[in-house]
Amino acid sequence: MAAVQGTDRPIGWPVVLGAVLMAALGIVLRQSEPPLPGFAEQELFTQIGAAVFGLAALFLALGTLAHLLGLTLLRRRPERGESEWLLAPDDLRQLRVAGIWAIGWAITAALQTPFAGANSIGVPVRYAFTDLSSFLSGTQTTPTWLFTALGALVLGICCLIGRSWPSAIAGVWLSLLLSLPTVVTAQVSVGRDHDFATDAATIGTPAFLLAGAAAWAFLHRGDDSVAAATRTRRIVAVAGLLALLLRIGIGVFELAGTAPWASRYGIVMLIGLLLLAALPLTALGSWNRRRARIAVTLAGLSLGNQVALLALFPPRFRVPQTDQENYLGFNLPSPPMLPELLGPGRPNLLLATVALTAIVLYLLGWLRLRRGGIEWPVVRTICWTLGWLLICYAATSGLWEYGSAMFSYHMLVHVTLNMLAPVLLVLGGPVTLALRVGHPAAVDGLQTVRDGVEAIMGWRVLGVLAHPLLVWAAFVGSLYVLYLTPLFDLSMRFHWAHQLTTFHFLITGFFYYAVVIGVDQPPRPLPHIARLGYVFAAMPFHAFFAVIVMSAEVIIGADFYPLLGLTWGPDLATDQELGGQLTWALGEFPLLVVVVALLIQWFRQDNREARRKDRAMDAGYDDAYEEYQRTLAALAEQDRRRESR
Repeated sequence: MAAVQGTDRPIGWPVVLGAVLMAALGIVLRQSEPPLPGFAEQELFTQIGAAVFGLAALFLALGTLAHLLGLTLLRRRPERGESEWLLAPDDLRQLRVAGIWAIGWAITAALQTPFAGANSIGVPVRYAFTDLSSFLSGTQTTPTWLFTALGALVLGICCLIGRSWPSAIAGVWLSLLLSLPTVVTAQVSVGRDHDFATDAATIGTPAFLLAGAAAWAFLHRGDDSVAAATRTRRIVAVAGLLALLLRIGIGVFELAGTAPWASRYGIVMLIGLLLLAALPLTALGSWNRRRARIAVTLAGLSLGNQVALLALFPPRFRVPQTDQENYLGFNLPSPPMLPELLGPGRPNLLLATVALTAIVLYLLGWLRLRRGGIEWPVVRTICWTLGWLLICYAATSGLWEYGSAMFSYHMLVHVTLNMLAPVLLVLGGPVTLALRVGHPAAVDGLQTVRDGVEAIMGWRVLGVLAHPLLVWAAFVGSLYVLYLTPLFDLSMRFHWAHQLTTFHFLITGFFYYAVVIGVDQPPRPLPHIARLGYVFAAMPFHAFFAVIVMSAEVIIGADFYPLLGLTWGPDLATDQELGGQLTWALGEFPLLVVVVALLIQWFRQDNREARRKDRAMDAGYDDAYEEYQRTLAALAEQDRRRESR
């Protein structure tokens, strides 16, 4: 049974007008602000266009996410006899509306592409219209807005043709991911400590959108039940508080040691912090439509404040920085000694946060099973915890810090994330744990996390994406595509790109080993003999890649590493040879361990199958053995008759 759609508009003209006035404040203040060096050609028309299209894109992105959240977080389980995963007519219409919002998001993002690119470097937009290709290759802002436009277009088309609940769940994740490119390439990507600020924005932006979109979805869905109100209130409270705390950290970075009231940027930022602080406060006490409307209003005004901040120059922009701070966010004045290399170093906040969150959630699920008297193998908990602790160590030790500037240590971290840690993670069985911990929704009750996991695992699209051949190609081919092409220089030059490749290798490694030795049932399971061949097929490609790295005359990262201006360390060729040796030595070891683990699993499964058949025969449920004996006896009788003739 689909919930009745709300009749009131979550976003009214007063909210839009307030956001527009907030954005206009930033443009007005910029006119009285001294320009940065190189911004002498900045013009008002370009600034207004960037603000208008940027604000429209943000509102449309929030609306897209809100409609999709209504279909996922606030969807009720269908009546018995109805299809559980296919959307009812009312829900299907809401999915189509989400598609229309996403198409609008794509259009405004496309229109914003030249304006944002020109505004980011302080030139008139006509330059971008006449030579857009130069802006696509010479700025971060232009290609990210174009990518967002294309991604939103794909999202809109999928919503217009999709029919199932899993497609709506995937749409939520895609919406959140599409909100990141234009944020991580904006003001947080400039200056000292930009690695911390970018990671904070990567977490804080989706958190803010979840809080605002959840309140919007509650209003639009029209479900005033206690269950819907409680779920929405918790999301607004937790996500809103997280967004506030991270925005404070980003603000400290952007102010660069100055007082907030000492600059126009700081004053506008304080207004934004007040709006963000009020957002989680709406979740205190009982939740109702009035509280939800206030939360949506605060979210809309916060979007206007964000556009106003983008129109201004944060004090961080006027602080001189070194080349290493420009590309890495920090300085490496001396070579690594063993204590600095193996001890605490410059942490990867995003990766460490993900690792610790994964451990906490898993342990909470394990404790819940124990309280319910359900057995769960301790070895799985140990494997999952050790795997993420290994990732956390790689992300917070000197290996990550110096791996950002030296190819050899970079490859050591890469092998850890792509080949060592995933072996332990897939033995933890997180999907199986989620299914055992959760409970399915009652008829006409709100769908649960377990329902969502079951829906995604049975989704045909996941079966295609997780096809063993595609997983194998991604696991093996990513090495060659990244390290033997100019993509490596790009991935190291920008922190967001480095993070993207880091998570790509972690995810591909997880999917690859999940096919081979994973506890969770993959969408397309392989027999053990095929899994063995699956591993053997990858081993020579990894060894061959290591040989290429060691013997290549072309330096990998030759366009990036000299930009750092390191005054210590080995030459690039020697460091690359060491990186190839580490890849060869450490890369083959986990594959051999996987082969041993696979053979053990194969042996145990055969034993279990043999015991099962023995029990069935003893109980009289399986007469296959007797039938086999009768067949042999019949064949022997035929032979005797033939001989007697």
